[in-house]
Amino acid sequence: MRDARLERLCALTGVEVGYQDVFGKWQPASETSQRAVLAAMGVDARDEESVEAAIATREAGQWKRVVPPVTVIAASRLAEGMRIHLPESSLSRTLLWRIALEEGEGREEGFDPLALETLEAFESDGARVLAFRLPLPRDLPQGYHRIAIVKGAVAVGEGALVVAPDRCYVPPAIAQGARVWGAAVQLYGVRSHRNAGIGDFTDLKHCAEIWGGRGAAILGINPLHALSLRDPGLASPYSPSSRLFLNPIYLDIEAIEDFAELAAADASFSARWRDECARLREAGEVEYARVAAAKRAILEVMHAHFRKEHLEAASRRARGFAQFRRARGEALRRHALHEALRDFHSSAWRDWPEEHRDHSWACTNTCNGRRTCSWAMRRRARASSAWASASMPTSPSRSRPTAPKRGPTRTSTRSA
Repeated sequence: MRDARLERLCALTGVEVGYQDVFGKWQPASETSQRAVLAAMGVDARDEESVEAAIATREAGQWKRVVPPVTVIAASRLAEGMRIHLPESSLSRTLLWRIALEEGEGREEGFDPLALETLEAFESDGARVLAFRLPLPRDLPQGYHRIAIVKGAVAVGEGALVVAPDRCYVPPAIAQGARVWGAAVQLYGVRSHRNAGIGDFTDLKHCAEIWGGRGAAILGINPLHALSLRDPGLASPYSPSSRLFLNPIYLDIEAIEDFAELAAADASFSARWRDECARLREAGEVEYARVAAAKRAILEVMHAHFRKEHLEAASRRARGFAQFRRARGEALRRHALHEALRDFHSSAWRDWPEEHRDHSWACTNTCNGRRTCSWAMRRRARASSAWASASMPTSPSRSRPTAPKRGPTRTSTRSA
């Protein structure tokens, strides 16, 4: 017989009480297993009394939270809203919801709690808390956002708001019943006669052309989002520095205009780079650190050229770069600044000085260390330039994430 109260405690603690197997049959976890997992999480569930005490503690804690830690909602159901908890004492005045969108923009709007749909109520220690349904704007973009409930000038509750698509993207041809096929390409493992030991966006273009010429409609690729520039060997796609920007390691250096301009002024410039690429291609494994170091070094030279010949002269390309920065906005600024500071401190953000852990930090008189501030601003500008270059190509398709790769890995795919 199932213990409903034990299962209630599991639900409150985030412990699954079973699973549905491949045949669709429910496989319940034994009570012994449930209690063991709860104990491992520090929850006393030895007997009925301890279970009831743990439930009471967790329910009271949940009701004290104005906003859940994480709310996941389908884009088509935004108008149905999300659950919030408000003490009865706070219902007499207008409150404010404030949403910080994933790309850096903010939205807010006042609301009357008494005009919301009431879901249920909870009483503890003489205090009454009500659960309401807070409608959300129908046009919120999909993504990972933050929502806060504000009373006066104080945020009384905050949590993550995940707006998800109703279903995975389905290409129109498949939606209409057609059958298509394609190939999977792990871009980091592609070798060509010209790349630097790791496949780049030009190789990806060639792969799409080759397979497309054979009738393929899909090219599945490994995640190409930005990873840490400080330690490129930690190449797991599950540890992105940002999902909004591309990884500069996949840049085709020779496809960037500054390369051609430098090569035109110095005939040995392109020869030196191609010799370096040849050495990198000789490795039997994917040498993330060596490739990243080589590309970073030449990108530094190209950025210096770009600053001198274009930014200072306000050329057409300088205007294009300014437009890119405006279009990507606060998200680009934060990402580039984060990468610059991570490079400067050579550590994760949790180990940085307090003022550097604030995403709104900028070069002000309150900055702890003007040398850090100046250095980070210069690195941020160079990083922005790299992401501008990385954002030029568009990939043919997305694929499911591949298994994490750490350190050198065997090359797997070769292209002409």
